[in-house]
Amino acid sequence: MVMKTYPSLSLFAALALLFSILFIACEKEDEDYGKPTLPPQTAFLIDFSDFQTTTDKSQCNEQTSMNYVYSAVHVLSWNTIVSVGLAVPVASYSYALEQTPTMVELNKWLWEYSVSVGQDTYDADLYGTVTKDSVFWEMYITKSAGAEQFSNYKWYYGAMNRNVTKGYWILFDNPESNQQTLQIDWDRNTGEQTWNIRYMNIVENGDENGGFIQHGITDDPTFDAFFTIFNKGLNQTTSIE
Repeated sequence: MVMKTYPSLSLFAALALLFSILFIACEKEDEDYGKPTLPPQTAFLIDFSDFQTTTDKSQCNEQTSMNYVYSAVHVLSWNTIVSVGLAVPVASYSYALEQTPTMVELNKWLWEYSVSVGQDTYDADLYGTVTKDSVFWEMYITKSAGAEQFSNYKWYYGAMNRNVTKGYWILFDNPESNQQTLQIDWDRNTGEQTWNIRYMNIVENGDENGGFIQHGITDDPTFDAFFTIFNKGLNQTTSIE
């Protein structure tokens, strides 16, 4: 006589649990998290306007004025690095804030536009991929006319939380050397209208690797803005309020 065997109840329970997990996983994967919001320009570009030559220093004593000039030299050197050396990434992000994205696939959005820097025109494709807790950014730049042409160069990438209160960017120097050069860390408190942003040198094996400049707005009633500059080569920190 042949005996028939049947799966045990525990096996049925295990299979049911497995299918439930797979169903939930697929359901979550298909969830639409909506259009992401780009972080503000203060999450990408430091405001160096406090060190314009028109700043009034009439109330400063001689030592304070000397400190100001010394600090301004360091601040403006960082300004030059960003405005000249990273002019294309900075311009591409500024233009992105004025564009309307389209969804290219579920939870992946594209800002597509052109931007002019000097005499050159660049095509920019900024992708934002949304997950449950984060948004991941990738900027691809194409230069299809003139000298030094290139296509779909990933000039920077980054990530932030869905609340748009904290994130980072990693920037490369140019398509030719394709070297990581700058890390931007930012955070902000929208309720208190405070924020800070830090540029850090991440050039591999560079003398200034680890050097940084940080700028922020605080709720201090007396000194509501600050700069902190760390010169890695001199191992020297300058604090400005």
